[in-house]
Amino acid sequence: MKISAIPPREMLYQYVHVKEKKTERRENAVSSDKVEITEEAKTFSLALKAAKDKMEAGGVNADRIERIKAQIENNTYHVPGVLVAGKMLGE
Repeated sequence: MKISAIPPREMLYQYVHVKEKKTERRENAVSSDKVEITEEAKTFSLALKAAKDKMEAGGVNADRIERIKAQIENNTYHVPGVLVAGKMLGE
């Protein structure tokens, strides 16, 4: 049984031709990524960094935070509605 073979010269031509096309595509392909960060995102990032730095420096009362965290977990934390409304109205 004989399988029709591709002549070596033809195989070499196809290989080189395909390889050249891939190289051309890579050379012609220009890709550039661009990232834009809004001013709001920059401000938020700075505020977050400042809060993190303050916490690491011990500027936040850790005992109070732990106490409030425990109250929230036990469903005993309560904030009067008047205080919430006042904060919402900017008072």
